[in-house]
Amino acid sequence: MIKKMLKNASSVEVIQEDEVGEAPQTAGEKVIDEKDEKILHLEIEIQRLNSVISTLHKCKNEQLAEIKRLKISIKAAEFHRKNLEQTLSCIFTNGQIKKFRDGNKRRNWKEQGIAKSITLYSTSPKA
Repeated sequence: MIKKMLKNASSVEVIQEDEVGEAPQTAGEKVIDEKDEKILHLEIEIQRLNSVISTLHKCKNEQLAEIKRLKISIKAAEFHRKNLEQTLSCIFTNGQIKKFRDGNKRRNWKEQGIAKSITLYSTSPKA
């Protein structure tokens, strides 16, 4: 019986290995491939965003350290300014010290300030 089937069968083509293509996809397989592709894309995006988050955390920590350093620097500068003002207060009035600190701002001088400035001027080497 097998011999009859083989005689009646048409000639069989031999397909080479490199001629074999992919089997046609069914609709279900196509949807699965699209979902896999989307999942892969989302996983890559998650990795990228995690890298961005890591970079932002590093920048945040660096900025916090810089803020801490600047606060310490400000406190030191304030301490030195107050120390300088206390040292100068034995020679100059508060109005004169404010004039030094504020720069070109016009001031109305009090009698005490004028008297101290005259005393200072009269004791200077130029006088």
